[in-house]
Amino acid sequence: MGWIARHLEETRFSPPPEPAPYDLLRDLTAGRDRFVLTSNADDLFERTGFDPARIFTRQGSYARLQCLTPCSDDTFATEPWYRGALPAVDLVTERIDDPAAIPRCPRCGGPVVLNVRGGDWFVESPYAPRGARFAERLEGAASGRLLVVDVGSGYNTPGVIRWPAERIVADHPRANLVRVNLAHPATPVALGDRGLGVASTGLALWRALAEVRPANG
Repeated sequence: MGWIARHLEETRFSPPPEPAPYDLLRDLTAGRDRFVLTSNADDLFERTGFDPARIFTRQGSYARLQCLTPCSDDTFATEPWYRGALPAVDLVTERIDDPAAIPRCPRCGGPVVLNVRGGDWFVESPYAPRGARFAERLEGAASGRLLVVDVGSGYNTPGVIRWPAERIVADHPRANLVRVNLAHPATPVALGDRGLGVASTGLALWRALAEVRPANG
């Protein structure tokens, strides 16, 4: 748990070391009807100004803990535990030897884990409302125009973002897919000219777009 506490300090509760990709994307899409589907559990979209109600974090969030069993669908905030536990972390071994600093489930007293997908114990209920809103947004776009921008999703876990992005565009005849991926930018042949692959990082592309964007947006 000591390593987890230090990991949380670095990835979730410290200012992002490079917020530019998020800041630029937020500004480039300001005023648009946007909805974020992300596999990242660091909440960086929310932390950089995107509307929390329109972010579906389907893999969970470092901001929550849950029972490992789990004994219920309850989750609880990570921050109070992490801040109290940091002073007890051995910086050499990254262990916590003080039992009082080890978090326990407030309901059953059992061990807890971060509320992120990693096994069949993952509690998904906190993310269900946003998932439902995301599905409603897609249904509402069925007869209109839709741009799906897939950034950085490769083949490690393609079922989380990459393949769903392709299915969304395939199911919406007026949708287009832009895949921004330095190593794997290809889009399905079946999408034809509705798929565009850009071999770039998100940051490089957002900067280029920002330079050529008209002053009036």
